[in-house]
Amino acid sequence: MRRDYCVVPLVSVVFLCTACESTPVPAPVILMDPVATSEAPLTGINSIALADEATACVIESYEERIHCLSRNGEVVGAFGRPGEGPGEFRSLMEVVGGPNGTIGAIDWGLDRMTVFETAGALVSEFRLPFSWPFRARAPFDSLLFGYGMANRSRDLSAGIPVLHTELDLASETIVWERAYPVDLVDTGCDWGTVGELARGVPTPTGGMIFPACGGLMVFLEDRDGDDATLFEAPLYVEEFRTEAEVEAFATMQRTSMFGSEAAVERYRTTPLRYNVGRPIFDDRDRLWVLTRRFHEGFSHLDIYAGTRLIGVVQVRDRAVGFDLRGSTLVILKDRPVGPEDPDGYPDRAIDWYDIGKLEIGR
Repeated sequence: MRRDYCVVPLVSVVFLCTACESTPVPAPVILMDPVATSEAPLTGINSIALADEATACVIESYEERIHCLSRNGEVVGAFGRPGEGPGEFRSLMEVVGGPNGTIGAIDWGLDRMTVFETAGALVSEFRLPFSWPFRARAPFDSLLFGYGMANRSRDLSAGIPVLHTELDLASETIVWERAYPVDLVDTGCDWGTVGELARGVPTPTGGMIFPACGGLMVFLEDRDGDDATLFEAPLYVEEFRTEAEVEAFATMQRTSMFGSEAAVERYRTTPLRYNVGRPIFDDRDRLWVLTRRFHEGFSHLDIYAGTRLIGVVQVRDRAVGFDLRGSTLVILKDRPVGPEDPDGYPDRAIDWYDIGKLEIGR
């Protein structure tokens, strides 16, 4: 099988111990090749969502547009523009998969989600109950699950009250919400101004998973309960941002009235989080976590059954986001910078993988 990218040799099986296991557990590392690649627009937002198993949508942030692409590279739809009217965006930040081949577009500037068909037809609009930011944490149907700031004033000085919320879209009403305090379990993390656990993902069985600092994750079997379990990603490796990323951040700080050298130094010296974007459950209740392990050349997705690591998938190039639906895995990635990139910035692309026959966890 031909590979046109650099792969650091990995054994086909590694042995590890999880926090909940007393004996080593074999975790196969499976190297996968994509079945197709689609070009993607240049963007500063690492969000990707599958509307169905054959159509993925991403954001062109510099034009406030959404591009929906098929696995053969065909543009299914490219739509949106700056503005505040129907189908327009002020600050488009996220796309999320919806029912019946639709896609949701979350706009922080307008505090709303707009639902589109992938060719661009507007289906509906919904007001979101938070003022900057709201993050969706799972695909939506009649309900949208996510989190946002409970402090509507956007005043961060007293901490960031974070509410996890389930929103009934038809009535635009909150049907469930909860703030999770950071002392729910002793992680040893320095949470800074964050007063609550954030970025939680709902489990298929009614629980919650929260990424913490380092390689730690917090698991609640019941999202309304207080019985939390702390477990550590067995393959977590402490890594830091590249010099190119630090320099880009420093440039942004120099042009901001709130910028500082101290912020640049924190950015440089703070270890990267274990997970990239949001963890995702597949249709067999396995949790997929995109990691930054080794940072360049290829990427890993760690796969869990409950709190037990059962396998690792290795994909090519530097992944910045992913989504799953049925037997399809899509990776939004940075292409390696080459002679055809005189600006020094990597081009974006979408790699498509068929995971229908993946044997992990069977």
